Amino acid sequence: MKASIVVGLQFGDEGKGSIVDYLCTRGGSNKTVVRFNGGGQAAHNVVTDDGLHHTFSQFGSGTLRGARTHLSRFMLIDPPAMMNEAAHLEEITGIDPFNRLTVDRDCVVVTPLHKQLNLWREAIRGKARHGSCGMGIGETMQHRLMFSDDAIRAADLFDKELLVDKIERIQRYSVREINLSPYPSHGFMRFHDTPMDARDFAKELYNIGRRINVVDGREHLASCHDLVFEGAQGVLLDEWYGFHPYTTWSTCTPQNAITLLDEIGWKGDIERIGVVRSYMTRHGAGPFPTEVDGLERELVDKHNGLGKYQGKFRVGHFDEVLVRYALEVCAKTQGGAIDSIALTHADKMWGDWLSCDGYSEDENGDKTVSRLDVKSDRKDLDYQERLVRVMDRCRPVYRVASSNGDGFAEELGSALGCPVSIISNGPTAVDKIVPAGGLV
Repeated sequence: MKASIVVGLQFGDEGKGSIVDYLCTRGGSNKTVVRFNGGGQAAHNVVTDDGLHHTFSQFGSGTLRGARTHLSRFMLIDPPAMMNEAAHLEEITGIDPFNRLTVDRDCVVVTPLHKQLNLWREAIRGKARHGSCGMGIGETMQHRLMFSDDAIRAADLFDKELLVDKIERIQRYSVREINLSPYPSHGFMRFHDTPMDARDFAKELYNIGRRINVVDGREHLASCHDLVFEGAQGVLLDEWYGFHPYTTWSTCTPQNAITLLDEIGWKGDIERIGVVRSYMTRHGAGPFPTEVDGLERELVDKHNGLGKYQGKFRVGHFDEVLVRYALEVCAKTQGGAIDSIALTHADKMWGDWLSCDGYSEDENGDKTVSRLDVKSDRKDLDYQERLVRVMDRCRPVYRVASSNGDGFAEELGSALGCPVSIISNGPTAVDKIVPAGGLV
């Protein structure tokens, strides 16, 4: 029995899906991939050795290896988007992925109303936007926290009248939010002009629900023996330890995965793998100390580009300060310390590869900041916002690092105090290398 927990240690887009796909090739085929945070905004690209490609959003990234997917109660689900994703998976594999999917009965459902409210709220922020991808995740979480009884859950998908009632409540909430805002129209949308037909959407959800195997999450996980927990986003975007307000409404550390394992009295081994690119990337607004305008043209990523709401795919040099911060966040919170690092995109390295090992607060370039303190005693968004201001006034100080994947991995392990257990030289499983002393 083994549980592997995969989390991103940057701003997302680290290659977590590729690592999950690789882990699902190890030690037998009876694996279950568990999604334990986020929702349909995930975009985890997997390319198989024979050229199949899929961008995983709600299904687990081990699906092309025959792994099962379980969506835990910490996951938000978007049933219509799930249908679209399933259609592509069935097209390229000939297998209905719903047959290998289970969903916790307490998963909360994202609706088009949450998405519209999300886009409206981001639009009125203007230059102060948070970098949302517009998938309604934050709005759904906020609504659930404010009005828990109104939230649609997976277990509700089999009750048409309950669905109608909850959809109508969400409509009233959405209209009220718009009308109470200082920007009630903003030329963007008016909910009261184009109301959603609650019964039509309830029927759509009901029909999709008939294809989903909704289960008691604890009972189901207790019956599984080889688990791969697939995290979404990255620790630097964590709702409490990311850099407020440029964060996601999600716990991005291993904490949720450990909670699920504790609930079933897991007795097997646990490994926590933190994924990093050989350089930094970011989608959307927010601090990015090592960003270099134009570097995205040299480090081309065909699976990431211009986002409709988030703008261009931002690229910069590797930042040891931020990755060290992410490691310390994991170590000081309930999820526990990361055991090893998976280094991806090692094949993109060349020449004088730069890595930031500190920040300077003056023009002389003297390195004055080598780490950001983690405030783990309490959840303090004011403190997280102050860290944004620290990064805004600092400039990165670089060292010339090895441009060889093995050499850079060794340097990272030494600098960060965490060994590199996987080096990825490309998107497929055969592109992965396990250094000596790496994964068992």
